[in-house]
Amino acid sequence: MSNYNQISVERACKHAFEYLKTIGQKEWDRFPVDSYDRHITHQLVTLVFYNLVFKFGSNVSGYCENGSEKSGTDDHWLSPRMGCLSIMNTNREMLNNYDEFREFFLLLRSTIKINKSKNDTDEIKFINDFKTGIIVKNLTINKYDLIVDRWTYVEGKGKNRRIKDVDPKIGFPLKHLIPDFFTTEERKYYTPTGTLKEFV
Repeated sequence: MSNYNQISVERACKHAFEYLKTIGQKEWDRFPVDSYDRHITHQLVTLVFYNLVFKFGSNVSGYCENGSEKSGTDDHWLSPRMGCLSIMNTNREMLNNYDEFREFFLLLRSTIKINKSKNDTDEIKFINDFKTGIIVKNLTINKYDLIVDRWTYVEGKGKNRRIKDVDPKIGFPLKHLIPDFFTTEERKYYTPTGTLKEFV
């Protein structure tokens, strides 16, 4: 990451922190539970947060589904929208600790590479509709183990590029980084109708 890009990311992070702590927090609690106004307001707040997370690119983790190293799709494996929900609904205390917030913000910028057909399926994305509410078909901590059998790690560029196999026993190599409060928030909406059988 260039110095200018690093400065931009840090500025975006601070802006996101101040936004959620002030305007975002005020608007989040403004309307009655289950009202359409509340639904739309939450979507607007999460959209602002999402745009700040990815305004200046992403952090490539280097982890890829085996075979997708060149042609795979970059996947934001830890949803920024769900990340915003998890802060505002489950761990709002984070808005009193910038260092903790920054660590989570940077984690949300992380990407992996998987086959495009898997990235496009609704089974790994969550639904947020006023009529149905939020629906999480497969928890982030589990879903990549259901759709990917083998992972690789890519490091270096050009002639120095190396691809290393990841021990299959490890499973999804980043799942240990998923915060408990994120999974707690996802479980509120967990409706295990998605089985991902077509990929297993």
